[in-house]
Amino acid sequence: HSEQQWFRKIYAKGKFGDLPAYVRRYLHVTGQRYFQCDRLDPIFHPSEIARLSVLTGRLAATGHFGLRPNTVTFADAVDQLTLSGARHLIFSCAVCDLLRRDEIDTLSHLLSSSLAMRRILQELELTNLTNLPLAMLLHDLGKILIHRSGGTDETAGHDEAVHARVGAMLLEHWNLSPEIIAVVAAHHLDHLPER
Repeated sequence: HSEQQWFRKIYAKGKFGDLPAYVRRYLHVTGQRYFQCDRLDPIFHPSEIARLSVLTGRLAATGHFGLRPNTVTFADAVDQLTLSGARHLIFSCAVCDLLRRDEIDTLSHLLSSSLAMRRILQELELTNLTNLPLAMLLHDLGKILIHRSGGTDETAGHDEAVHARVGAMLLEHWNLSPEIIAVVAAHHLDHLPER
C-alpha cells in the first residue's frame, strides 16, 4: 500500500500523463474477439490520424522502422509494416507523444531496444512473443518518470533498478498486459522472479 502511495507521488510530480487516446482506442477495438480489419484508420478519429501521421513521419526519419523515407502518413506506414507491425508503430508514436524533446536520447534507446528485440524474434521465428518488443519499447519509462519528478533511481529508492518497479507500476496504472508489466519489472533483475 505504501509503495502505491510512493508511486502516486512520483506520478503526480513527474506529470507523465495517461496513454494517448488513440492507443486506448486501438487496444479496446483490437482486443475485441470479432476484430477483423485490413486497415486501421477507420478506428481512429481524423485528429488522431493526423497526429499519428505527424509522429509516423518523425519515426520514419529516424530510420528505426525501415520505413521508406517518403512515408508521410500513418496509412502509408501501416501498408509497409502490415497490421502486426502497426501495433508497434502505434505504441512508438505514443512514446514519442509522452517524451519531451530533452528526452530524445531515451527515445532513441527505447526504439533501438524494441526494434532489436523484434528482429531477434523474427530471426528465431518466435512470432508468438509479440509483447517482448513492446516491453522493450516501454522498459525505461520509469526512469523518465523518476527523473521528471526530480530524482534518480538512487534517490527514489534503494537501488539502481528502482525505475523498473516504477515503470511496471506505470504500466499497471495504464492497464497494460501483465506479460509486458512482468518484463519491465524484471529487466534489471539478475534472476527471474518466481511465478
